[in-house]
Amino acid sequence: MSNQVNNFHNLPRWFQRIIPLISVILSVLTFSYVSYLYNHTALEFVHWIRMIIFTVIGIGLLLSAVIYVYNQETAWKWLKGGLTLLAILLLLPLIMLLMNVIKTAIQAVF
Repeated sequence: MSNQVNNFHNLPRWFQRIIPLISVILSVLTFSYVSYLYNHTALEFVHWIRMIIFTVIGIGLLLSAVIYVYNQETAWKWLKGGLTLLAILLLLPLIMLLMNVIKTAIQAVF
């Protein structure tokens, strides 16, 4: 736990102060992308999952900006946590491929 706090304190002071601004900007971009997905695509299963993940990312980033007022170290953790959800989005096509392979295998058996 103290190692993560030390990581925050090792950041430049100017960067520590703009964490809420970064969080709000990224949150607005995330929610605008969710709005774009909702309005301009045929909402298939994968698009719904992508929208849900982006919404969770946006909420996490927005909470990071609000939490910054109370605890800067926790806000840094929320910012990093929200951005690490992007890895799930990168894995989403692989997960969908595996689901299609399993679906095809089950259909071939029955």
